[in-house]
Amino acid sequence: RSAPVRPYSFSLRDGQLDYVPLLAAIVEDRLRKRDICEIARAFHGAVVTGILETCRFFGHERIVISGGVFQNVLLMRELRRSLGQRLWTNEVVPCNDGGICLGQAAIAACRA
Repeated sequence: RSAPVRPYSFSLRDGQLDYVPLLAAIVEDRLRKRDICEIARAFHGAVVTGILETCRFFGHERIVISGGVFQNVLLMRELRRSLGQRLWTNEVVPCNDGGICLGQAAIAACRA
């Protein structure tokens, strides 16, 4: 329900997202009594920013996402806006654990 706000920092360190500063910022904002809706919106923005930064770091042309997290309308809308046709999502496979299992099976098949 919040208007867009500046996202929290969720940056890469050595090729991995560093969640510690993100969690610290959320705790700090809660202690300062920042509006919960703004905190949630800033967190969602951080997740989107983190995904985009990871994509740039690894140089991936196509991004495939699945799982329950990506049922989130706000995350999907922002990722689709930023990635456009580079973003691939489920259409036939379920987006919850069934989709994750399929992705794991596909990766295992590629490595075999």
